[in-house]
Amino acid sequence: MFGNYSQVRQTDNAEHKTFLFGVNPYIKYDTKWIGIGGGLHLGNLEYTTGDLRKEFSSNPPIPTRGSFKTILMPQFDLRVGVSRFFFGDFHLADHFPVSTPGLAFQAGIGSGFGLENGFNMRAGLSFLDLSAFYVTGYFPIENRLVIEPLFLWTSKGMNDSYSVKLPENQFSIGISYRFGYK
Repeated sequence: MFGNYSQVRQTDNAEHKTFLFGVNPYIKYDTKWIGIGGGLHLGNLEYTTGDLRKEFSSNPPIPTRGSFKTILMPQFDLRVGVSRFFFGDFHLADHFPVSTPGLAFQAGIGSGFGLENGFNMRAGLSFLDLSAFYVTGYFPIENRLVIEPLFLWTSKGMNDSYSVKLPENQFSIGISYRFGYK
């Protein structure tokens, strides 16, 4: 993984930029009714802290940065149910590094619509930001290459304290390779 991460502070347009890079070794064990996976994100990683100011007074402190840096982030997921038909799942740091902490913690339901190649679609909520709803998919191509789009919608109203009104809806796409599949 590699890419640029940037933030612009809305009060004075101060910009913070970082070049991100990392690797993500991951292993998963799947049975018909239970799936469990784990891994590590390693590298020069940075992720947003979200909105640190929960209360907006007339003179709130202005943060110098809205992100954390780390070289290590654990990854975990758990599925209960038959993935071909219907399941519930939990994901920690599945879409990492992320521009919103809500995407790092997901709980939802999904279905593989009866297909046997691992295809599935999931929908759910971030349990850190209950106003965030996501839809994501896992689309294997010839059993090795995987495309993972993700759409996130928020129902939050934009806070009047911000000088620029920006939506918090997001789209991301992941591409990965599955080793050991035929």
